[in-house]
Amino acid sequence: MAPSADSLSSFFSSSPTTEHVDTKIQSFQRRILQLQDGIRRLEEYRNTQLLVVSKLPPEVLSIIFEHLALGQPPVLPGYAWILLNNVLPVTQVCRHWRQVALDSPRIWGCIPSSAPPRLVELFLRRVKSAPLYLRTNTYFRPANMVIFLDHLSQMKEIDLHTVDPEWLKRITSEPTPLLETLALESTSAKSFTFSAGAFPALRRLSLKRYVCKTSLASLTSLRSLVIDSTYTSTPELPSPIEFFTALNDFPHLSSLTLVNALAQPMAPTSSLSICLPSLRHLSIEDGEIRNIGLITCITAPCLETIKLWTTRMQLDVESSLAVIVAIYSKLPDLTHSSCEFILSTRRSSSYARVRVWANRTEDWRDSTTPFFDFKVIGPIAELQIEESVLMLFPPTSVPPTLYFSSDAHSFSDDFFNIPRWRILRQLTNVTEVHADRLIDLVLIMCDTPTKRGQNIMSLPSWTKMVLHDVFDIDYKAQVLARLKKQADARKANNAAIKTWQFNLRTTGTTALTSADVQQFEDLVDAVEIGSRQCHQFLL
Repeated sequence: MAPSADSLSSFFSSSPTTEHVDTKIQSFQRRILQLQDGIRRLEEYRNTQLLVVSKLPPEVLSIIFEHLALGQPPVLPGYAWILLNNVLPVTQVCRHWRQVALDSPRIWGCIPSSAPPRLVELFLRRVKSAPLYLRTNTYFRPANMVIFLDHLSQMKEIDLHTVDPEWLKRITSEPTPLLETLALESTSAKSFTFSAGAFPALRRLSLKRYVCKTSLASLTSLRSLVIDSTYTSTPELPSPIEFFTALNDFPHLSSLTLVNALAQPMAPTSSLSICLPSLRHLSIEDGEIRNIGLITCITAPCLETIKLWTTRMQLDVESSLAVIVAIYSKLPDLTHSSCEFILSTRRSSSYARVRVWANRTEDWRDSTTPFFDFKVIGPIAELQIEESVLMLFPPTSVPPTLYFSSDAHSFSDDFFNIPRWRILRQLTNVTEVHADRLIDLVLIMCDTPTKRGQNIMSLPSWTKMVLHDVFDIDYKAQVLARLKKQADARKANNAAIKTWQFNLRTTGTTALTSADVQQFEDLVDAVEIGSRQCHQFLL
């Protein structure tokens, strides 16, 4: 029991000596130790016998610890230390957890490359013969790499952002029987070569700023392949025919991403026939549209997403149109689908883009990845390629939504006349138009006839306009007056805009206000405050 005030008063009234006081203090200290030991035993009993988590079998705890240690972290600087901080605290909860952790070699397999040498040695002792995971971040100790590379036979994953030539030589030449994931990223274009049979268990291969100089035919266990050879000279890139022929009939490949990874085709590819029975996700970005057109040579019955993007501003119009026609002719029936058309006519960013959600309604657009994503950058002077991307696309049961962006600054901007006459007047089934700038909505309606039969108007089926109100409005009064005039003209021509959805900003003297919108009460049936965010590709 704790000493009371009365007992101490009685003790002091006896005029104790220094020896007596010291003896009393020692007695209290022994009592404190007994109480602390009792508290520890009570806590241990509670933690090991009463808490539900303490009743988990060691096998289950080990699986939980393994998830903490080896789960894929967010892509953040120093993320390896996040995992390290997950592993070490579990050994300090209680003796039972510590023993389970020490008896689970797999949880010690992810060793941060930036860890101090003493921690590297500690993890290697505890991991024993279990698989190792080498993941580097923005900072690492080169001295540690020498230690890691001495354990290549245990490596299950290697993810290096900066690779010394000697490291690469060892990785590609020494036995790595357990390696399932290899991700290499270089600061400059380099060659990647390996001998046949070098990676017998490899499932995921990612090469950024590397040119694959060796045939991939031996990597039949691959599930995912990413090759990004951006900024690499064309003569060093592999032949498209040879590359795809090496991948023919890969039984497990489910994801393929190529970014400027292929040389210009030197021979016709019409006879090329590639079967990828398990492919679900295909992404090709290339400055040569004929390489993008290689999708027409691929048979992939399980495809769920297709991404095709050009990366070059100037393309050959004649060959590009033929490729676009071939791509569209190979698409499945997309009648019962929802799609978006994106058209940018800015001088710095001129492109057309089609996104399709196969067999989905419009409500799915924000929550799912599109089945088909086709973006083509074309010549700004005539927009012929952009026109083909939008106009040749097969019809869908849900009218497409148009996202439009320009950098025009006046109502009579001659630069805008080309897309308005060449494309917008031909899109007859678009009912909803999105824009970031108010003037873009005005410009689309600038040629609306004031009398019936006078001219063919742009987007005759247009009934809803959505303004994301991202940019300040220059000459707001004039722009609003012109928009009101054009909206009135469409209404008089039986082509009224029925709904105006907009986002109000609380700051900025040139932002749109509720009072501005009230001017349109007689011209539109409904005014909505929208919640849908602006698409970043319009910015």
